[in-house]
Amino acid sequence: PSNPRYEDDSLEFRRYLSLFLSNWYWFALALILALMLAYGINTYSEKVYTVTASLLINEERSADMTGIDKLIPGGDMFRSRQNLQNEMGILKSFSVNYRTMLELPEFNVTIIGVGRRGIAQNRHYKSAPFIVLYDSLNNERANLRIFLKITSDDTYTLDINGTGLSKKEWRFGERFSEAGFDFTIIKREPANFRYDENMSNRYIFWFNRPEQLANNYRSRLSISPVNEEATLVTLAVSGFAPLQEADYLNKLMEVYNRQGLDYKNETAENAIRFIDSQLKLIADSLSRAEENLEEFRQANRLIDLSAEGSSIKSRLEGFSREKITAELQKQYYEYLLKYISGRSGTGEVVSPAIMGITDQM
Repeated sequence: PSNPRYEDDSLEFRRYLSLFLSNWYWFALALILALMLAYGINTYSEKVYTVTASLLINEERSADMTGIDKLIPGGDMFRSRQNLQNEMGILKSFSVNYRTMLELPEFNVTIIGVGRRGIAQNRHYKSAPFIVLYDSLNNERANLRIFLKITSDDTYTLDINGTGLSKKEWRFGERFSEAGFDFTIIKREPANFRYDENMSNRYIFWFNRPEQLANNYRSRLSISPVNEEATLVTLAVSGFAPLQEADYLNKLMEVYNRQGLDYKNETAENAIRFIDSQLKLIADSLSRAEENLEEFRQANRLIDLSAEGSSIKSRLEGFSREKITAELQKQYYEYLLKYISGRSGTGEVVSPAIMGITDQM
């Protein structure tokens, strides 16, 4: 006996095959359009590059303020992981990335080469045949496309959509002050610059703001530890110009390390200032005590003290030292209370060990 289910499946397959064969030209057209679209995207779209770097985060960057890791078993591991997350957050912070952008002036101008068909082809970074010089970004309009065409060895034309420019050729080295801009375009390598009429010679450039660049790069920055127990992290960022992304990562790590040194220097300076102020108080107290003792001896004509007097003098000196130590510790606690209440400290708090306080809590 025949299997009805098998016959139904066979009929369904034949029906779909017949439908495909009768409409094959539509499938062929869709395939051709897909191949053309893929070719166009791969040919004319900008290539994206991913650049990575490795950074060793020092566990001593964050000081141990309370010693709690010594009281809880395994607390040092918790503090290390927490410190690693904090440092990764600092690397992605706006302040660090903003300082990075301020030290990368080439990032302030984006230059893209345009092909003969009017399609943007490649992004230039330190490779364009010209350089855009300006006094201040405040004098330039940000994110407004400027179309430049080199017309000879010494001249070029500019076009800015939506603005009224004087229709003339500009010379390299001549100051341009129109349409809310103020800049000068010079040749990058004058000795090697050659105009080729067979090339497109067209470019698009615009000005960027450091704060916008900082937000853009910190959103694209990826940070991940190499493994759960390591403090070595991998930084990765993707972009259209690999050299530009590499310069960003190198400068970011430089600014990060420099900020750590500045942080430690500021902490050390705060500690030195605090100790100097306490030494001045001690010196003043000792001077007054010495003067009082000298006046007492002169008033009572004391030249030599008996054994009992020497003992009393030694005890008085011991009490004075204890009093001075207690006053210094009291002043440190007042300084610590002011630091915590104000919440305006920029560096780490002065270590209590400096004032002889060994209580970790």
